Amino acid sequence: MSDNFSNYCKGFENHIAKFSSTEVSLSLHQDFLHRGKVALTVELNNPFISELLKANQKFYFSYVDILNTQIHIFQLKRTDRLEERLKNICCCVSQKYRTTHRSGNKRVNLDTDLDKFAIGDQPYHELAVRTNDLPIFYLLKNFRDKLSEKIHLEHTPGNVPGAFVCFRDKLIIPIRNFIQSIPEENKPSKFRVKISGDGTKVSRISYCVVMSFVLVDEDKSLSQLHQTALAIIKCSENYENLQKALHPLFYEINELYKVSNITVDENTYKVEVLFGGDMKFIQLCLGLSSAIAEYACPWCKVPKGDRGDLSKEWNYYHQTEHLRTIAEIKEGNRVTGYTALQELNPNRKWNFIEVNVSIKELQELRSNHIQHLLYPLETVLDDSIGCAVWFASRGCGILGNTEQAGKAYRSTAKVILCGMGADEQLAGYSRHRGKFMEHGWEGLLEEIEMEVNRISARNLGRDDRIITDHGKESRFPFIDENVVNYLQKLPIQYKADLSLPRGVGEKLLLRLCAMKLGLVKTATFPKRAIQFGSRIAKTENNKEKGSDKCQRLNTK
Repeated sequence: MSDNFSNYCKGFENHIAKFSSTEVSLSLHQDFLHRGKVALTVELNNPFISELLKANQKFYFSYVDILNTQIHIFQLKRTDRLEERLKNICCCVSQKYRTTHRSGNKRVNLDTDLDKFAIGDQPYHELAVRTNDLPIFYLLKNFRDKLSEKIHLEHTPGNVPGAFVCFRDKLIIPIRNFIQSIPEENKPSKFRVKISGDGTKVSRISYCVVMSFVLVDEDKSLSQLHQTALAIIKCSENYENLQKALHPLFYEINELYKVSNITVDENTYKVEVLFGGDMKFIQLCLGLSSAIAEYACPWCKVPKGDRGDLSKEWNYYHQTEHLRTIAEIKEGNRVTGYTALQELNPNRKWNFIEVNVSIKELQELRSNHIQHLLYPLETVLDDSIGCAVWFASRGCGILGNTEQAGKAYRSTAKVILCGMGADEQLAGYSRHRGKFMEHGWEGLLEEIEMEVNRISARNLGRDDRIITDHGKESRFPFIDENVVNYLQKLPIQYKADLSLPRGVGEKLLLRLCAMKLGLVKTATFPKRAIQFGSRIAKTENNKEKGSDKCQRLNTK
């Protein structure tokens, strides 16, 4: 704890001692995570707890039942930082946190313990009025506000409560201390910094993820006392939480990794950034915990399902073909389509069905059957899309892969995943680009709003009739209510940027997701509508437009 802070606390203790006959000590409460401010905690010893419980019935506010008899301290806390049902008093689960004094070179330890109770401002004020053993509320509030001004904190983005500090500034401190502790002739030119993370369960319902670093060159680098905390977030250990809440910290680490040097007291040193943690944390950061990831270990290519195969020799998986090279780990490249799915999950059987339809078969089935499913729609575009979806969802064709390649095959799948809705919400159509070039962002927003509002009547009814005709059910992930609500809240610039070339700007958010999943080539493919990708458009009349009434549909 810094000297300034220690002196400040000591002065406060001396000041309030004359107002209280009960032993009082000061600490900082973990609730600083919620607002980027430090909440002061006044701790009173156990005898006061007993007296307080005896007086419970005298006051109009209520307390929660004490589940743990080993209560050591009574805690004061800002009322507006608690949930409504816990405004009067609540159990606090806490952990040790570290942050930096505004001077930049002082470190303040923020310590709290388990099994503490917190009470709001108003109930505390009532207590202070009724007893001479407590300092008046004004002193507590004044000290807390002054303390918040002295401590520099950054809270994490998103909805996950947490805090992080500047990595570069924190790294300078141990490097400076290490240099000052060794002779001039032994000063290193390079420092190795190990960044690690781990999740911990601090109670039955509370989780915490901690990121820290340590200088590998120090003799005591394995000691927990030499670990410097970079960030603490109150959440479970999963990819989404880390990606959003720790994005600023990850960006800062990557920037330091790129330049690979740091200046300390006008001297520049090379920095080698290492990454560590338990296997779960490493897998999490590498994306190996995803649903499509078949490999569980970053160092080998042993599928998840084979790890427990005891029929293999003990050294079977140590063979060269099962090992992953550093180049393969760094590359993270994937090919597209069927090959991408096969590589991401090689043990799953993917039946790639080539659906080949002759013009004669198309004309017969359209005339006798498909046109009735399309009714009341009657445009050329509806005809092209409806026919393409009908033949594709039928699942009848020739196998294009496996040992049965070339043989006739009919899919028995009862559920079909459909990608409809992505173009409408993420500016995937060519007309979106035209609107943007002519009317800018405002025109693009109006076009997207119109597309989304009419999608149920314009597209979904048609597609549902077509697919259910085969006795199958359709699923539309892109128009799931949660997905639509989420996309509506995002700025349009996050979803698409049509100032970028074709194959990049449209459906930009979806392309970035594909990049995250390792589908690098797929992410840069230009959009190709199903009627053109299937070659069904203009096979019978290349002069008609999509909006024209289709003369091949007898809608009378």
